[in-house]
Amino acid sequence: TGRGAGEEPLVSRLALGQRQQAIGDTGPGGEEANGYPLSPTSSPRNDIQSVATDTTRASTPADAVEVFQRAMILSDNEQYEESADLCRQLVNRGPRLTGVHESEVWAQLGVNMQSMDRADDALAAFRQAVHLNPRLHPCHANLAMILNYQRKNAEAAEHIMEALRYEPQNPEYLSLLHAINES
Repeated sequence: TGRGAGEEPLVSRLALGQRQQAIGDTGPGGEEANGYPLSPTSSPRNDIQSVATDTTRASTPADAVEVFQRAMILSDNEQYEESADLCRQLVNRGPRLTGVHESEVWAQLGVNMQSMDRADDALAAFRQAVHLNPRLHPCHANLAMILNYQRKNAEAAEHIMEALRYEPQNPEYLSLLHAINES
């Protein structure tokens, strides 16, 4: 079997710079996207106190970036429901969302849902992320992981092959492909 809901999503292990490269918006040297500095998300952050209760609506690009960064911090600190609330706040802005790629917000929402064992919600979020940006290969891999867990192997295989199209040597993707082929 593969990893499914409740197990660490693959996208949560990638640094934001790698995720921005996946969506094609990394600046020179992978340092910034859209003029906003990128920070790694692969390890938990310790500045959670500054994030705890501020759920102010993001009204400017800088505010949207800040709210999104807060959502990632909360998720890194296993406060998935709070992170999901901030992600929902951002996606509810619709086309007015600037400073943050909507696909990234949907991806983060998927990470939160998967981490809370809410597989159907995670699938919906990851599907929306890849609908908005088909190059977001970590979301394809997370879709494959959940679908494999649900024994939907044909669809899982499609998504892991799409992820491998962008990262053909990724060992986690190759391992997941093997698990899908074995089930």
